[in-house]
Amino acid sequence: MSRLSILAIVFLFCIASSNAAVDIQAICQKAKNPTFCTNLLTPKAGGDLSSLAQYTLDVTRTDVSNTVSLLKTLIGKSGVDPKLQTHYKECLDHFDEEQALGDVLEAIQLLKSLDYNGVSVHLSAVMTDVDECLSDESPPDNSDLPKSAETVYQVSQISLIISNLLAQK
Repeated sequence: MSRLSILAIVFLFCIASSNAAVDIQAICQKAKNPTFCTNLLTPKAGGDLSSLAQYTLDVTRTDVSNTVSLLKTLIGKSGVDPKLQTHYKECLDHFDEEQALGDVLEAIQLLKSLDYNGVSVHLSAVMTDVDECLSDESPPDNSDLPKSAETVYQVSQISLIISNLLAQK
């Protein structure tokens, strides 16, 4: 009976270790903007890596969707400036269902199937889409797009850090 008790304790310890709370500061020190990262993850402190990954992917999906809505509004308002209108349309191509939004949705599915490397690939693609939207060749833009796109980039980067940590487990 004592062997069974010891095995049960070891088993419970292994489960507790795999679901242990994550050091948010260790994650955020790898981020481009550690303060942004800390502010994003602190409300979820105490969670495990998998729950943080799901949370940040959900935030990324929401942020990409909000950016798509913003771009559609900006396209409608930019009729007098053909350069800006072209820029917004090109950015919309980078954020739509076939690009960033599609990559986020695919990453969410891959997380469910525990394919962390696949999650990382799709998050990297989202970050590339943001970079391409905000390239140096873009016309000066005083709208909320640069801030919105930068938020998508930062949340995607945090999700990428977390998925890479999951892949190492």
